[in-house]
Amino acid sequence: MDRRVIGKFPEEDIVLSGYCEKPEKLADKSVLVWLRKGKGQMVLYGFNPQFRASTQGTYKLLFNGLLLEKIK
Repeated sequence: MDRRVIGKFPEEDIVLSGYCEKPEKLADKSVLVWLRKGKGQMVLYGFNPQFRASTQGTYKLLFNGLLLEKIK
């Protein structure tokens, strides 16, 4: 299985604004991972990319995951 970590949480200063109850559990963990096995592919998100209050930048991550090229 081929897997690649695309994004990780930082070790400190995880939340720039807002609230996080236990940031030490997120520190240095993967937040966006791409997997390939055989002819299949998956993109795993550690956040909700289509959340109603998210920025437009997260939609690009969502649509790139939906429109992956087929593996031959």
